[in-house]
Amino acid sequence: MGAVHESRNYQRNDDIKRLFTLMAMLTNESMAISEQGVALARQALQDLATRTQAMIEEILTPGSPTFVIREKILQIASDQQRIDLFAKIVELIFWEEVRRQHPVLRGKPGISINSDWSLCWMKRN
Repeated sequence: MGAVHESRNYQRNDDIKRLFTLMAMLTNESMAISEQGVALARQALQDLATRTQAMIEEILTPGSPTFVIREKILQIASDQQRIDLFAKIVELIFWEEVRRQHPVLRGKPGISINSDWSLCWMKRN
């Protein structure tokens, strides 16, 4: 172990004592506040876990408000997916019919319909 040397060249004046005391008090206060924060965070996590479990149980309970909303959301998503798929099929059939009725358009890139229902396409460079 190293030896402890007492220094007599430096005298502790009152300002240093007050600053040291203040520093110790602030450190203790900071630790107390930190402990309060940690305790609050622990409680919040515990509450969140409890609420999460309650929400899961509610979601899985037929007839509960959350279950009903979940079912409605799933139905809306299913309807949207069905409509989107049907729209894509109709779009493919539409453009195939345009090409069938106008064979000159086969192989043309960027076919579109103008506001007057005339057909146009982009020319390749």
